[in-house]
Amino acid sequence: HPVSHERSYRDHLISLDTSISFIRAFASLHNMGYAGYFSTTSLIKEKLTPLQAALAQVPDVASLEVMEKLCYNTVVGTDPKYRSVKLENPKIKKALVSTPNALEAMRLMGWKELDGLLQLDPNVQMSMDNVREVQVAITTLKRETARVPSRPDS
Repeated sequence: HPVSHERSYRDHLISLDTSISFIRAFASLHNMGYAGYFSTTSLIKEKLTPLQAALAQVPDVASLEVMEKLCYNTVVGTDPKYRSVKLENPKIKKALVSTPNALEAMRLMGWKELDGLLQLDPNVQMSMDNVREVQVAITTLKRETARVPSRPDS
């Protein structure tokens, strides 16, 4: 009987649709507290790690981008040259040495200053987690600077 088979299929679709609606409604409650009141705990930001806090203190996107490049190169590159840069290199000097808090953030990722070089400690294996942390800092700083209205020069 095709009609009875068709009904059971339709009933199944209705049941599935009802289940999906219930799941969506239940999932939307994750921000709701007792009795359906909005929970302010969902607004509490997670505490920053020392690295995240240090990266947040670097005031220059270009500096963060240099940090990202250095870290990324140590993750994907096998050549030891990626684990060391000259601090006197003009680009490195501007991005890391002259920028507040940049060297501190690099130290927290395992970089050390030694004999005019910034070197990644041989015992440290850089990971994409570090690269992602720097990328998040870049995105955050770009967002923050986009929000600040520019002041006309007087």
